[in-house]
Parts: sequence; structure tokens; C-alpha cells
Amino acid sequence: MTELRRALRHYGLYLRLAVKSQRVYRADTWLMSVGIILINVIDMLLLGVLLRTFVRLGGWNVWDVVFLYCMFLMSMGIQSLFTMHLREIEVHVQDGTLDQMLIRPVPVLVQVLGQKVHLKDISHILLGVAGVVLAADRLGLPWTAARIAYLAVTVLCGAALLIGISLALCSLAFWTMHASVFMSGTQEIEEIVQHYPVHIFGTWFLQLISTLLPFAFVNYYPSRLLLHHEDGLPSWLLVAGPPVAAVVVVAIALRVWHMGLARYQGSGS
Repeated sequence: MTELRRALRHYGLYLRLAVKSQRVYRADTWLMSVGIILINVIDMLLLGVLLRTFVRLGGWNVWDVVFLYCMFLMSMGIQSLFTMHLREIEVHVQDGTLDQMLIRPVPVLVQVLGQKVHLKDISHILLGVAGVVLAADRLGLPWTAARIAYLAVTVLCGAALLIGISLALCSLAFWTMHASVFMSGTQEIEEIVQHYPVHIFGTWFLQLISTLLPFAFVNYYPSRLLLHHEDGLPSWLLVAGPPVAAVVVVAIALRVWHMGLARYQGSGS
């Protein structure tokens, strides 16, 4: 516990420095935030055009899909805010800058995570909240204390899942030197899960994103419970699935990270 408190304290100090560095470029941050909002609004409008033609996708109407989309957006916003730069692990491995982190009295992962904070990605969170509230209003969903608590917990679990998957894939750079290919390969799957009720793609795809790449626990299973589409699914999967999946994925990711770090021998340059 002492080591954990020390690591969290150092992480807090790194974040303060990262926030200060971002505040130097305020205009850039605001412009990027507006750009992110516009891109996501256009994305949802295109989904609306699609659903206006087909009316429903797998039994889900346009506001169900908006809710699904924006729930993923909130988790992705939290992940992006603090850990978007995990992709740079491969750069540290390739050019040897990881060596500098190894000689400091702070855990390497804390240093990597604390290097940057992406303030522009707060716009993902704000747009996600607005979209979920609007969709719930149009669908007539009541905001009970239990519903709000479940939504908050699953959004945080979804963020932890996305962080864990990202860390595990980026840590493969210790073996392959190039982890971006793995991130790019899963990004398409991630976007499908964000945009559509994934049962429309068949059982094999649902099994894939519920086990090997458990993106379904970020928004699909929680949305099925919150939107009353839970027919045919066990209640334990919808309620306990997201936190259990988050714990398992983060534990595996940390294991992969430590295994990779243990075999790191420098860039050779």
C-alpha cells in the first residue's frame, strides 16, 4: 500500500505538470475540442440517415443507437484524456528513451502515463453525457438513483477496459518493436462496437468482442440493460460483467507490461 500511495502521488505530480504544459497552447486545445465535437456530431447524423432508411437495426431505433454511441464516447473520452499517449511506448522502445525512465526512482508506467494529459478529449466526455441524457429523454427512460449509479460505474469500467486493452497491445512493442499495427487492427472493431448493436453481425462476432477483445462490455451489454433490451441474456452478465471484465483485462495488461519491461535490453543505439 505504501508503494501504491507513493506511485499515485508521483502520478499526480506528473499530471499537474502535463496540465500546465497544455494550458500554454489554449487556442490549439479549444480548436481541437471543437473539431472533435463536430466529427462526432457528423458521425451521429450519418447514423441517423442510415436508421431513417432502415428504421431499426436489430430491433434498436435511432435513439437506442445514440445512447449506445454516446455511452462508448464517455468511456473513450476518459481513456483518451489520460492514456492516449500509450501509443508512444513503441517510440520509447525504438529510440531508447525508456532508458532514462529506468534510472529514475519512479515506476516506469507512472512516468509513461504521466507524460501527457489530453485536455481536448474532455469534449468526448461532455458530448457523450449530452447524448446519453438526450437519448434517455427521447426514449422516456427514468433517471433513478440505481440507474445513474449503474451508468457511472459501467462508464468507469469501460474506460478501464479500453485502457487495459490499449496498454496490453502497446506493450507488445517490447517483443515486436512496432505495436501500432495491433492498435490499428483493433480500432476498426472498436468503431463497430461504438456505432452499432453488435448482435446484428452474428454470434461469432459477439463472442469475439465478449472474450478475446471484450469491447462489448464498454457499451453494448450495459446499454441492453439500461434500454430494456436484456431479453435472452443472464442478469449477472449485464450487471457484473463490466466490472469483472475490467479487472481481468487490467490485470492481464499489467502482467504483459511487466513481462515486456523485464525483457527490455535497450535500443542498441
